[in-house]
Amino acid sequence: MRSILASLALGLVLGLLLATAWLAPHSAGAQPPPDPGLDRAAQVLRLVRQIEQLLVRSEAARLASDCTESGLRATDARELTAELWDRYSRGDPVNVEAVEVLDRRISEVQSRDCPPINTAQRAQQVIQQALTEARNARTAGDCYAARFARGRARAIVEEPATSALFTAPLLEQWKTEVRAEDAFSCTNVVPQTATPCPSTFPGGVTSLNCRCPVGPHRRSAYGNFYYAEESGLCAAAQHAGAIRRQGGSIVARVQEGRTYYVGTFQNGIQSFRRGPSNRTITFAGTYNSREERFGRFPLCKDMFRIYPAAERRSGLTCRCLVGIRGWDGAVFGSGPYASHSGLCAAARHAGALRSVDGLITVIPLPSQNEYRASTQNGVTSRYMSLWPEAMRIVSASD
Repeated sequence: MRSILASLALGLVLGLLLATAWLAPHSAGAQPPPDPGLDRAAQVLRLVRQIEQLLVRSEAARLASDCTESGLRATDARELTAELWDRYSRGDPVNVEAVEVLDRRISEVQSRDCPPINTAQRAQQVIQQALTEARNARTAGDCYAARFARGRARAIVEEPATSALFTAPLLEQWKTEVRAEDAFSCTNVVPQTATPCPSTFPGGVTSLNCRCPVGPHRRSAYGNFYYAEESGLCAAAQHAGAIRRQGGSIVARVQEGRTYYVGTFQNGIQSFRRGPSNRTITFAGTYNSREERFGRFPLCKDMFRIYPAAERRSGLTCRCLVGIRGWDGAVFGSGPYASHSGLCAAARHAGALRSVDGLITVIPLPSQNEYRASTQNGVTSRYMSLWPEAMRIVSASD
């Protein structure tokens, strides 16, 4: 009898175990345990494809002037790229070069303005700008930037929403120009050397050919394609895309100093913002037309009213960056704005800033009897009565 009961009990236990094993992956919300090897390579590949799809969606949204959707999809792509870097640090089979390319693509997408492309004239401006960037990048030996700029021009003539803006002869003309640029080959050649790089760019020389070791690099980088001389040389080179994490030979050159340097995250390196430096460092094979152009203009001050009287009378162009003073300041009016409004916050309210980095032009206006409150572009302005100075703000990024 006891043996029968023991057999029944054992059978009941085994039955429960089998039922649990079958029901667990089929129950609501439960997932089967991940296949350890699914392999990690397959999981990495799936992440890469998701990032590429998000970038395509972001670019398509930008072309359709849906700037919010474009920004959200680029942010999603950035988060998935961070996950790839995390997997790499844990030993997963991640292709570092491919992730660095994705990093650069995301940085390009996030740094571009999102103006409406709803006329043939505007579409032609975008194509011409992209082709100019492609030629400049190709001349500088930055083949990646050249390919990416070509892709932007190609998207305009191929996307139905934008190609429909052109007459048939004009569309064919631009397609011919895009194909002509596509036909150029691009070679990025840096002389190979075994000479180790110093930690920072040395004094007394204007050009340096040396070899960076495998990262990580301890010293910080300050800038974006144009770096303060205090930057760690190899960290700045990796940030610019002159080398990958595995290190390699670089050619660094010196230019005159700038009044400020912006910080960004790209190629697995976070660079930092800083003020003036006596010399600027650049790297052969890297080029960014946006930073080259934007860097010529000073950062915007907190408010228009604190500029010297001469500039307040003539107007000015300056650069707004997320995080600087005046980005989130109080705004008075809905255009015109009171001159003591936060300058970059007012630019955002006016729609003159379409990204976290842009150029604005401030135009002085006579005193207004009142400045009306409103909510525009995610910024809420306040009401104010008579104020002696007013301003209008327009984009100067294009």
